[in-house]
Parts: sequence; C-alpha cells; structure tokens
Amino acid sequence: MTPTEDTRTQQLSLQVAKTVFLHPANGLVFSRDPIRLADARRAGLTLLVLYGLTYQGLPAKHWELHPLDAPAPLESFLTRAWRAAAWLKGPPDKLEVSEALFGALSAALRDLLRQSERQRCTAPS
Repeated sequence: MTPTEDTRTQQLSLQVAKTVFLHPANGLVFSRDPIRLADARRAGLTLLVLYGLTYQGLPAKHWELHPLDAPAPLESFLTRAWRAAAWLKGPPDKLEVSEALFGALSAALRDLLRQSERQRCTAPS
C-alpha cells in the first residue's frame, strides 16, 4: 500500500458501562447520571461491558453490550461487526487499539491481522 492510498482504519474500544445495566426482571435499565459500580451491584444490577468498533471517516459504529462477568471474546465481537457491515469488506487495513486492549487480543488474532501487508494491528504509542 502506498502512503497516498486511503487506509481503512477502525478503532476498537471496551469500557464498563456506567449508565446502562441489566436488571433481572426489567431487562436493560438506563440512568441519566453515571452510577457507581458498587452501588449498581448493591441494587442487584448486572454490570455491562460496552464493546465498540468505529470506522474512521464514516458515521457508522458497531456497539454491543455483554455482562461484565461473562464477556464475549474480542474475536467473536470483531467477526460479528465485520459481517454486520458487509460493505466494509471484512477486516480493516488498520485496527487501532489501546496498549492495554492490544494485550488482551489473542495471539491468533494478532497473527491473522499481521499476515497480510494490508492488515495490521497497531497499539498507540
């Protein structure tokens, strides 16, 4: 890929949700203001992890919520996101992740992304 070509870049993020929780009887519940995680647990709410994949230069985003105590594998999330947006034509040219999240990617996923010149996984420095 030459430096003048556009690179399809995506950003992967994970965070613990502080305004949306899972209630055993009522399903998803939302809070206008963030709730301390300890308070949410005391109220019987299940903490959720927000998985996000954004596409640089596009208004599209792919989000999923998963219980904190039963998180989805990152590889599964990425596969679903890439299939859900077929127009993206699969994995990006560049997948940006934080250093902490980069360490959580499986060696197989890192190797898969590095196998092609067009596909690479980078952690910000």
